[in-house]
Amino acid sequence: MEAGQCQLKVHCPDVPAAVISTKGSGRCDFTCSVYINRRILLVGTSSGVISAWSTADNSCIIHWQADSSEIVLLRAGKNDIVSGSCRGTLKHWSIGWLDSLLDSIDKRSLHQVSASSEITLDGGVISASFDAELNLGVVGTTSGTIWYINWPENLYIRLVSSHTDQVQSMCVPSLNGKYIASCSSDGSLRVWLTKEREQTLQFQVLGKACNCIAFSPTSSAAPSTELSSNPSLIEDEYSQNGSRGEALPLCAAGYSDGSLRLFDITRQEMILKLIPHASSVQSVKFSAKGQMLLSGDLDGIIIVSSAATGITVRRISDHHAAPITDIQVAASGWHLKSQGEQGSGLEGLWLAASADSRISIWSTDWRRDRCDLVDWLTFPTPTDPPYQDEWCFRHGDKTSFAGFPPTLARFSLLEPGVILYTGFSLTKSLQFYNLDQKQVVRSVPLSHWITSFDVSPCGEAVLLGCRERILRLLDYKTGSFQDYSQSCDPIRSVIFSLSDDFAISSGFSEMAIWTVSL
Repeated sequence: MEAGQCQLKVHCPDVPAAVISTKGSGRCDFTCSVYINRRILLVGTSSGVISAWSTADNSCIIHWQADSSEIVLLRAGKNDIVSGSCRGTLKHWSIGWLDSLLDSIDKRSLHQVSASSEITLDGGVISASFDAELNLGVVGTTSGTIWYINWPENLYIRLVSSHTDQVQSMCVPSLNGKYIASCSSDGSLRVWLTKEREQTLQFQVLGKACNCIAFSPTSSAAPSTELSSNPSLIEDEYSQNGSRGEALPLCAAGYSDGSLRLFDITRQEMILKLIPHASSVQSVKFSAKGQMLLSGDLDGIIIVSSAATGITVRRISDHHAAPITDIQVAASGWHLKSQGEQGSGLEGLWLAASADSRISIWSTDWRRDRCDLVDWLTFPTPTDPPYQDEWCFRHGDKTSFAGFPPTLARFSLLEPGVILYTGFSLTKSLQFYNLDQKQVVRSVPLSHWITSFDVSPCGEAVLLGCRERILRLLDYKTGSFQDYSQSCDPIRSVIFSLSDDFAISSGFSEMAIWTVSL
């Protein structure tokens, strides 16, 4: 068709005041529309009203209050329609009588309209696809879930679940690797079945970001049945999905409001809540025997709390003014040569790293209320920021650290007395620091700044992730490596499973499972 041969006819019909009435709630907009046939057009509004319009004379046939919130979706069949709202309400309407109403003398005669079926999903409706009869379909929500809908049987099943915001932390709570736990800025803590890739449990804290999680070294007592893969939703401040299941360790989670919550995953309940921090919790770990919680916040404050009572046992402010980026606890029996036999009698060592490239190492014996500073490491940093376009440092402003590569450290499992360190330093590298010799014993050059890394449970491999979407598997002894670039987003977190047979990486809201052969 040549230009100028197409003409559009625009009609501006009179809209009944009741259709666009907002009852004092502000402006009303038309939000969606669908043709039932060539004669009738249905239109939804932001005030929850659905109106039917005749295309012959551009008049409103009938309108009704379909929902208390905005209608965001309309789907039409021959004699039925489905409406979806921003609050997650999905309704099925039988409207076979509309054609007869259109042919009646009084087109605006009153007609009682009611939904034949109604369901409420876990988030606002954003998309849907149904068959021609509107009997079967799938619906997507703002909560990152996809639902299967069967109207004749009044059945709805969640097919897919996902985080809706940045995945902040992940853990594999059991040696068999059956479950994966993850937390996100969307406030949720979720447990997934590894093999089925399905969510089996969820705790949701409204309005708070969940920044970090950790599992205790011992399991909680619970029945030995399996966690359900078809959970039901319990409405509370905490949304819990699932049924009683396999005994799993207790889980501690740190939130943006400075609170810590302790969850019994097996019983699906929160057993303890404490607020030891004045700012967002950035890292949390259990002590080697599980009786203490070590947590660090955005202000650089580290709090040691009793996992049984929630009482604050110790407050450490040595890293004050720089956010805590990492807390790690050494494996049982890991001690320094300089400690001699005295060190073997202690519970163990733990370290804390902060965004200003400093690491503190502590020796503890919680039974005797001992927590002693063993060493303090400060790594030199360049004067220029790592990325001139985005990252800049302002002295005294802790929020400016957010753009810097995090300071991260791990205890070596093959070399007692050695810790692995990476962060914003003079060179992009993974450094091996010997605490007994007080020096860097070797360094492995890297091509990018690292955002997360982990050491395999056998100690033979190191997994590193960066914001350039590259995942690197590094041989601990030789330094040889293999890069993988299949990630869709900058890598936020990487972990090995406890059994060494798979690893997990997270981008924005997605998690990738990698098979590992060592």
